[in-house]
Amino acid sequence: MIKKRRFHVLLVLLFFSSTLYAQRAFVNNIIHSVNIDSLMLTVRQLSGDTTVIINNNIDTIKNRYADSTDIKKAANFIKQKLNSFGLTAIEQPFISNGYNGKNIYAIQHASSASYLSQKLYYVICAHYDNLPKASINYGADDNASGVSAVIEAARILSRYALPFNIYYVLFDFEEQGKIGSDFFCNTLDIGTIKAAINLDMIAYDGNNDSVANIHSRNIVGDDVISNKLLSVNTTYPIGLNLTIINPPSYQSDHASFWNYFMPAILFIEDDKHDFNPGYHSINDKINLFNKSYYHSMAKLAIGALADFASDSLTVGINDIMLKQNEIFLYPNPVKNQIHFSHIHSNKVCIKITNTNGEIIFDMELIPQQETITIDLPESIANGLYHVSLMSDGEMINRKFITQ
Repeated sequence: MIKKRRFHVLLVLLFFSSTLYAQRAFVNNIIHSVNIDSLMLTVRQLSGDTTVIINNNIDTIKNRYADSTDIKKAANFIKQKLNSFGLTAIEQPFISNGYNGKNIYAIQHASSASYLSQKLYYVICAHYDNLPKASINYGADDNASGVSAVIEAARILSRYALPFNIYYVLFDFEEQGKIGSDFFCNTLDIGTIKAAINLDMIAYDGNNDSVANIHSRNIVGDDVISNKLLSVNTTYPIGLNLTIINPPSYQSDHASFWNYFMPAILFIEDDKHDFNPGYHSINDKINLFNKSYYHSMAKLAIGALADFASDSLTVGINDIMLKQNEIFLYPNPVKNQIHFSHIHSNKVCIKITNTNGEIIFDMELIPQQETITIDLPESIANGLYHVSLMSDGEMINRKFITQ
């Protein structure tokens, strides 16, 4: 009995050790996928520094003042970007306190069938409106910088199967008092949001000291997010000089989450000692950006989100091992084909991911018999893979080796 218990403990320790290693490799891969040219192009497009194609027409976004003609162009541009990643962009119109606006968001749904993970969400968000009210108003740092980072997160993470849901949210009417985010948060169920990372002005570093601020309350939920940013910054390493600001500012969309009892933080450039001189003026242009600093800020925000949303350890070992003895996979190792036996379902969804969590095969089919045969992609490399089979609302997980 003692030997058997020790064997089970060893198996659990090996499982969590290998899972942690894979997660760190995944997060490192995500961080290195954050592309400064991609970030800067989106900022240029949103701030009118270059043209955009909206609904097949060449256009320019000259300002993003709330309820202006051009902010509607910005909303359509954001929708196009999210849709281009295979996500479904959703318009959330609202009328509140006399304001008529529109939030834009997309949900990346969890790949796990676990009840726990299906009900929990991580949020990365930014506001896309700006000030002042003017015919030409760039709003590059405030807040095309944050919007571009949210879009970059969607571009990268949408290619992966993750055990938790992600909201990619762009808010309207932040400058008039967080109107859009208040409406959005009021639609959410309390307890479903695990963490919200709000990005508002993340590209100005005039003195090159790499200082960035995390506005956080001294409560458990916010501390978890702050500590995640601190950990990712040093683990990978990104190299920002982070400061926790407490008492925090309530002057951005993170405060709407707080008002509805949800954990959130504001991630922002040094808003205490090195503030952007173009703030809320027509001088808020991309020429004030510190590109290296901006790249690091986006890496940290997206890396922290990836670390949260890929943390299968929080799903639980029982969920991961669900129904492991009911369906058989063979042969193993695999060469060209993989077989599943004892299938008793009208519809099956099969998803194969590599050790980085990247999806390499995704198919939904209707079984004609109890054994399913899958032809693997010819480009698949030798190595270890994870396959998830969704059948009758439950997830069956297997690992196999190709050679």
